[in-house]
Amino acid sequence: MKWLRTKALDSHTKNNLNPYTHFFNRQNESEGDLQETPLQDEGIQNTIDGARISFDERIQNALDSNTIPLIKISQKDIDIDFFEKLIDQDFKNWIKDSQVRDKYLLEKKIEERNKISVLLFEDFNTTGIKGDWNTHEPKLPDGSRNDYHIYLWYIGSPMEKGSEKGGGVGVGRLTFAFSSKINTFFTYSVQETKKKFFFGMSCLGKSEKIPSFDQIARFGISTKAKDESEIIVPINDEDELETISNGFKLERKKDETGTSLIVPLPTDPITKKNLIINSIQRYRYAFYNDYINMEVFDKVINKDQILNTITQVMPKEANKYRDYFKFLDECKEINRNEKFREITIDKADNPAKIKKDFFKESEIDKIVEEYNDEKVIALKIPLNLRKIFDNQEKKQEEIIEVKSYFKVFLKKTEYGMGMDDVIRGPMPVSDLRTLDKSDTLGLVLIEDDEALKFFRKAESANHRLFEKTEELKNSYDKYNHQLLLLKSSIAAIKTIISDKDIEVSDDATKDWFSFGAGEDEGINKKSLNKEKKKNKKISDWLFQTPKSYIVNKISNKKLNGLVIESTNFKDECIKRINQINEIIKDDEHYIKTKNDLEKLENKKIELKEWSEGKNLDILFPAKIKIKCTEDVEGISFEKALDHHDKKLDFNFSNKLKHNILEKSDGDIESIEKDVNEIIITINGPKFSYQLLFDATINELTGQSYDLIYDAKLDREKYITN
Repeated sequence: MKWLRTKALDSHTKNNLNPYTHFFNRQNESEGDLQETPLQDEGIQNTIDGARISFDERIQNALDSNTIPLIKISQKDIDIDFFEKLIDQDFKNWIKDSQVRDKYLLEKKIEERNKISVLLFEDFNTTGIKGDWNTHEPKLPDGSRNDYHIYLWYIGSPMEKGSEKGGGVGVGRLTFAFSSKINTFFTYSVQETKKKFFFGMSCLGKSEKIPSFDQIARFGISTKAKDESEIIVPINDEDELETISNGFKLERKKDETGTSLIVPLPTDPITKKNLIINSIQRYRYAFYNDYINMEVFDKVINKDQILNTITQVMPKEANKYRDYFKFLDECKEINRNEKFREITIDKADNPAKIKKDFFKESEIDKIVEEYNDEKVIALKIPLNLRKIFDNQEKKQEEIIEVKSYFKVFLKKTEYGMGMDDVIRGPMPVSDLRTLDKSDTLGLVLIEDDEALKFFRKAESANHRLFEKTEELKNSYDKYNHQLLLLKSSIAAIKTIISDKDIEVSDDATKDWFSFGAGEDEGINKKSLNKEKKKNKKISDWLFQTPKSYIVNKISNKKLNGLVIESTNFKDECIKRINQINEIIKDDEHYIKTKNDLEKLENKKIELKEWSEGKNLDILFPAKIKIKCTEDVEGISFEKALDHHDKKLDFNFSNKLKHNILEKSDGDIESIEKDVNEIIITINGPKFSYQLLFDATINELTGQSYDLIYDAKLDREKYITN
């Protein structure tokens, strides 16, 4: 057995690019306490894929037969003498000529003769990694996928897994390598046929000494391929496998199907706490629906124990998760009984957003009433797809129109308790969440086969986004609006409800879209009088500071920008007092405890003093923080800002490069500008600031972006009741 790092054949184009740049760069980023551990995504992903042939059938079979997949994560210390048998001098030299974090770490560990820490990521009740290592091709003789070969030899999958599967882009195994300080991992797998194998991979990157080296080295048995080149096949000798299993202290029994991923010298962010929290936050839907179970060291995460584990590890989140899981139970019942409101979208329309026009006025009224009564709103959203069909007989591509759908669930909750998921098959697409810390619970389910195929091709390599992938472009026509329709579905429905129920304001809109906290503007008198719901709880916004500023987009010739100016704070305070008085008088519709009434009266006193210009010093100085980015419809504002590109997007901080015009007036103490952020410090209630700029032009394309922004006001002195 040996490590092998091949050179490109003379007839092949040499690859001077580094396809692993993203992963190597991440190694140099700061490692915070809750930094993500990507190996969880890929490990859970592979477990779900390995356990299910089709979403509906295999999940049902798994539940019926009590064979729900189990993942066990543990950390073991193994003997250096055993580990040293798995490395050789070539491997040691390659490590020192690589892009690992510490090129001399392995050498030091060997010299110290101490134990070697390894992370074990083991799944049980799965198929193992299927395929045949004697077939050095992505397809088996019967035409089916050779998962073994694709997993070991491809970066970028050459074959589809199927619409119900989660992975397919083919970079997932890199996450295990880059979870190791020496960019190395091993795989021990037992197939359904009871055939077993063990192999290793090390992602070393470009070699400075021998640039023609493959960027990946592989460990196993050396043999010859059909073209007489040297390749590695896995170790499969029973005695050697038993030695390896004992040496790594694997929990897998001799013939127990599944796969063990072994990560030597795991990176520092991979801690027990991070593994538990990240697993729950990403895969809460799968855990609670009994699709998969997990044991992380001594903590159990499954349908029965997940709340107990949340209470122990992140107790402040327990009530929030409890309400969300209750909501999921309600959604499951609705889904089981097919109790959905269906809307009609003409296939010629192909909208990018769910519109008010899709509903009758009476239907919107009913939806608003049910939403305010904290009932689940369940909608089935039509999806018109245009598939590209390769007609080989006619020697041309044709368009086939296909109808599908996805499901959306919404329910009102307490402010700050919001949570949502977008689920494709059994898998979460977690960067599309928009309701965290809002006042709504949400769920989007993609279950229909045609929708599964479409969104599978749109899924990013890390399974977190839907985007315009090459696969999507090659398989569908006019797909942009279909992506946006799903991405914006929860936000659009919430807006329709909110437009009907309360007066829309800039800050309110940000709340509905989870754009962050600002000062609450409240509701208007008309909507208060219209409210007929009995036993209504007093809303938190009544106790928040009245709206003190507004933000609007402006333009002047070729310049775009924002104007931030104060409201009439006196009028806003009087308006809030009147709203509080109406609620105090209304015994028919509002529940009011003695404590509530006392808080309301105290708030009135505070508001009256502010309206008279008294005690304003507790509100000032304050900072208005405004972040700006391009419009990426359907994605939460926080995610849009995460994707801000300093090279392509605007830059407020560079007056030499960009034409920037400013104008300020009133109680403004200072103005700070970063690349895409403005911080205005105000020391009084009357102010105005105007910013016009030409920096929303993409330098490469020359196109102008649609500016979106998030504004919030922070006060250090004043805290709302």
